[in-house]
Amino acid sequence: MAVLRPPDLIYPHMVMSFLPIFKKLLCSLAIGLLIPSVYAQSEADQKVQQLLNTLKQPVPTYTPPKVDNAVPAHLLAKKQHYEVTWLKEPYLKFTDAELQRAKTATIKMTVIAHSGLITQVEIIKSSGLKVVDAKIKDAVMAAKLEPIRGVDQNLTYTLQHDIPIKNPL
Repeated sequence: MAVLRPPDLIYPHMVMSFLPIFKKLLCSLAIGLLIPSVYAQSEADQKVQQLLNTLKQPVPTYTPPKVDNAVPAHLLAKKQHYEVTWLKEPYLKFTDAELQRAKTATIKMTVIAHSGLITQVEIIKSSGLKVVDAKIKDAVMAAKLEPIRGVDQNLTYTLQHDIPIKNPL
């Protein structure tokens, strides 16, 4: 009667000879699976590097176009200047001490003509107190002038305005 044995016991020398081949096959399979992901990663890295290089390139500054006769002639026909009114006046709140010591201030403001938004305020003649000047600047920046319709959206103008500081006493 023949006794059956498990195959690895029957041919131990064959199993031992397949072990190095199996290891080589397993290693080459693992390398084969890793190479495409490394290649894809390096390709993604190249794209990221290209984007970073694009972001590092200097961007030319935008300067609005110079427009002759930007304000329509019919607005200037009657007078040599154009008057605007406040849509939202500057709200100024001072303490009693500030009211007693401060004087009328003169400001220069830059306005976007199409929207009436004030983009920049500069104190030309100080009120005499830095705190009051800062309050005037903040209040004028929060204010809004009447927009000029029918002009280029990039058109800005500057104007001077006196801010009277009235002492109630």
